[in-house]
Parts: sequence; structure tokens; C-alpha cells
Amino acid sequence: VEALSAKLDAGGVRRVTGEVEALDREEDGRGWRVRVGHEWLAVSQVILAVPAYAAGALVRHLDSEAARLLE
Repeated sequence: VEALSAKLDAGGVRRVTGEVEALDREEDGRGWRVRVGHEWLAVSQVILAVPAYAAGALVRHLDSEAARLLE
């Protein structure tokens, strides 16, 4: 975890921690909308550092087959 964090920091990546309440694609399909702490964030990429079943719940409405495999 520390090594990944260091690489992300060195690359100028903004890290947000907290409970993800929702995940959705931007309307243009080029990015993501992530709701954390009752606030929507627009981002280009997302890393879900959660157990597979939690990732499945977040992507269920985006890709039901991926969600099934994760759960």
C-alpha cells in the first residue's frame, strides 16, 4: 500500500479516501463521477481498493456481468 501511495503521489495523482456511496460514468463516457461523503467528484480514473464484493455492488448498474463475477 505504501509503495503504491508513493508512486501515485509522485505522479501527481489526487487521492480521496472515504466510503464511496456511488460510482457512475460521465455522460460523455470519458470519465467517472464518484460520490464520497455526500459530494460528487468528477475524475478521469478510479482505483477501487475494496473487497471484490464491494466493487461488485458499486458497478452492478454499469456492468451486471462484471458485478456477478466480483460478488
